[in-house]
Amino acid sequence: MPSYYGPIKKEPYEIFNYCTKYLIRERSNESSDNQTVTEGWRYPLIMTVLHEDIPVGKYNEVTFIYQNKKNEDIKSIEIIGSFLPLYKSLSLEPLTYKDEPSGIYYLTLKLPVGNGYHYRYKVNGNDVLDPINPQRITLSNGKEWSFFFTDYYNSTTIFDEWELNLLYRLVEQIAPFRTKESQNFINRFYEGLSQREKELSTIYKLDESVGEVNYITNILAREERHHLIDYKICLDLIDKSLRKRNPYVDSWKVSRELMNQLYNEMAESESGKKIPGWDYSKYDNPTYFLKTLRRHCIVGAFSHPRYGGNIGGVGWDFIKERYCIKDTTGKILESYFNWDLAIEKPLGKNLEYKG
Repeated sequence: MPSYYGPIKKEPYEIFNYCTKYLIRERSNESSDNQTVTEGWRYPLIMTVLHEDIPVGKYNEVTFIYQNKKNEDIKSIEIIGSFLPLYKSLSLEPLTYKDEPSGIYYLTLKLPVGNGYHYRYKVNGNDVLDPINPQRITLSNGKEWSFFFTDYYNSTTIFDEWELNLLYRLVEQIAPFRTKESQNFINRFYEGLSQREKELSTIYKLDESVGEVNYITNILAREERHHLIDYKICLDLIDKSLRKRNPYVDSWKVSRELMNQLYNEMAESESGKKIPGWDYSKYDNPTYFLKTLRRHCIVGAFSHPRYGGNIGGVGWDFIKERYCIKDTTGKILESYFNWDLAIEKPLGKNLEYKG
């Protein structure tokens, strides 16, 4: 079975509706190609498949967009990538407006969710990175490729292993599932999964979180990419600070007391109190980073699972159980938060909502 289905023919208005307003707005800083287009993280366009014969949540329609540069004479434009056999390339089609060329070329494929892919364009026979999409990945051979991921992606290309370990610990400290009652719920949810789901859920460390870290890495790669530098700098400063307090263990293995101490100092930093050992010349507002991390953590715990967090709807199920309606004997009758009635199948029961 091929890893892709397509090419899929799209009407011009479908492409224009999604991309024109971003492609025509130029930034003042044009030092590199991927800075000349507003919100380049939107590309390729990742869309939910809405065909009636295809289960929702199994595939994405992925539309690659190439916009020719001024005075660029394009005789041919093709794409190669990890979703294609090594020997194969596919041609992009020109997009016309009122039968006139628009300078935009496109290709739409149907790709499985939960995967990351690398690709390059071949413009007039020459290999080029996607000048719009800012995401990049360097393979083991040292060659750089453009990169994107589909819904439910559960890995990261933006953090080193130590950064990811520390991020898991930081999120664990502030996640809304740290109470004994909440942890009992997570454990029960985990035990209710099939063996296959349990094998997959180790990726998310479901025993410690509900996918908040996975959500954070996904949004930092795309729509909140402007916060990636905050994470990179602050994870380094937090690592150094914790190692000074306990030089005998890795920073993500320090005691809860030490972690709480650092959290409190970061929270109070906005009032003028200094964090011992913090390099304020590199990042002068630790409280801002802490607020950003908290926001990302909470949103990730209760967002739609397609964005990487709230694995299997566990965050929603937690709320559903918390706000249940019981009879006089204590038996649960229903809930005030029946999220499954509003969400598409197979995650929920709604037949109209398409994700």
